[in-house]
Amino acid sequence: MQLTRKRARPRLSLILCIACSSLLSVVRPVRAGSSFSSYSDFVALQQTDLSTLQLKLSWFGPGSRDVLALVSQNNTDVIDFGPLAQFRFPNRDYSGDVYENPMEVRLSNEQLHAVLDSVGTISQVTDGANDTTAFFSFSMLQGDPDSTIGFEAIVSDSIGALVIAKLRSVVPEELARPIVEWACPKFLPPSQPSDVTTEVVVVFSGVRLNRETGLFVSRAQLTNRSSHSLVAPITVIVACAGAIDPVGEDGRTCLVEPHGNPFFTFLSSGSLAPNHTVTRICEFSNSDRQPLKLTTRVYSGPGTR
Repeated sequence: MQLTRKRARPRLSLILCIACSSLLSVVRPVRAGSSFSSYSDFVALQQTDLSTLQLKLSWFGPGSRDVLALVSQNNTDVIDFGPLAQFRFPNRDYSGDVYENPMEVRLSNEQLHAVLDSVGTISQVTDGANDTTAFFSFSMLQGDPDSTIGFEAIVSDSIGALVIAKLRSVVPEELARPIVEWACPKFLPPSQPSDVTTEVVVVFSGVRLNRETGLFVSRAQLTNRSSHSLVAPITVIVACAGAIDPVGEDGRTCLVEPHGNPFFTFLSSGSLAPNHTVTRICEFSNSDRQPLKLTTRVYSGPGTR
């Protein structure tokens, strides 16, 4: 008589193992804080590796703000902070954090390294702090999808203000405007410059249309009528009537009046002696071809505009 061998049933443990393997191949595990790379790993990056470095500043507390990105000028890709989700601290609510449409600062690789060195003097950042009462996040991402390293430190607002100060100390002024606008007013020094509007005379003259650009160009002249020197920086805040808007301004006010208005820097260093004059060219858009009617306020000395 021929015996028929029964086919063995797969063991339940084997089935579960196969199922788990399939899930693990699809779902990428979320890394805990212990899996972060160290700050020193980023400082040790070669110049060529800095081209794929992305620095992200965010504040994800109540009334959260946009994200600020510092990346290499060599990085031609769209900024993508999505992979940072792998490098989050456990048991933190990141629902207020954002990744899309960052304010951008594009720096040379040398300038990026200077940023790492400057911020690297703040121990709370380099230690990868996770202040559970804070919402200021300094994070970094470097590499490609197959090989990515990440870092994050969540620090108090006072330490966040120090981070901003360190950034501004090494990022050239002409590139730092997004940093100032992102930090306004929460993370900027409360000190303000002196209002010297009554001590100077500001005249905009020679207004003409640049037919190549479609902008109106004016020669602006500021004269010190006081009996003492005015310390730089000397900035002129401009309020325009109608549809006239400044173009190429050096920033917008944050702490001084009037808030949110554009300003031009007339003197960035040194001082302006009594009865001395400084000039610069200012441009304006004026689609309605209206007469140039401006109201100005002038500030002198260090401090947040």
